[in-house]
Amino acid sequence: DYLIKHRLDGLDFDWEYPALQGDNNPVRPEDRENFVLMLKNFREALDSLGQIHSMHYLTTIASGGFREYLKANDLAEAQKYLDFVNIMAYDFFTAGDSATGHHANLFPSGSKQRSAQTAVEEHLEFGVPAEKLVLGVPFYGRMWKGVLPKDNGLFQSGIFKMGLPYEQVFALSKNSSFQRLWDAKAQAPYLYSAKDSTWITYEDPESLKAKVGFIRKNGLAGVMFWEMSEDNTGSLLNTLHENLVPASPKPN
Repeated sequence: DYLIKHRLDGLDFDWEYPALQGDNNPVRPEDRENFVLMLKNFREALDSLGQIHSMHYLTTIASGGFREYLKANDLAEAQKYLDFVNIMAYDFFTAGDSATGHHANLFPSGSKQRSAQTAVEEHLEFGVPAEKLVLGVPFYGRMWKGVLPKDNGLFQSGIFKMGLPYEQVFALSKNSSFQRLWDAKAQAPYLYSAKDSTWITYEDPESLKAKVGFIRKNGLAGVMFWEMSEDNTGSLLNTLHENLVPASPKPN
């Protein structure tokens, strides 16, 4: 009813996580099968609705960017009822970590060896075709305090402070006490202030361009991001648009 009322394109399901502990969700082993059945039922309902409206309604999911999620579920079967699988390829380092690290790096770097590339490769391994995979990117960063200056604070012990929107990260990057650095192995930026012992992981136009190249090279469906309100500079969305959407030919 909501979809029809607002003339939406379809439904996206963000279940964190079927048959696996997330943030206080009920965990039942039968939800591995229930997840697939739910998607199948919605797909059938939307196909029926689509016949009435002469259109195809989308079904998509937000998919966990880690191997345990894929092992707990049957995405090879689930993807049959989905148009896109949106990988949440971020929060690799977050509030539970007592050391700094990239939270959305493209390639593995550091002890965790988690990355957007790894998340994509694991989804392929577990049966999701590349043409249905959408790479999730964050429009926010994460901050640690009490970080010592070795290696400009990268992979050093620290106290997680907070998440912060890109617009705030961008403003801090213009602060003279912060230095913007680049991890070439990870293809990810970070900020460090030795003065304040503060370290920040985030996404920026350079790292997004690298991810667009990865998407094109591997034949993925595109990009999704979380979320619009966290970048009032518009630079992240513009970067994605300019690098993903082919430029229209100029008239003679």
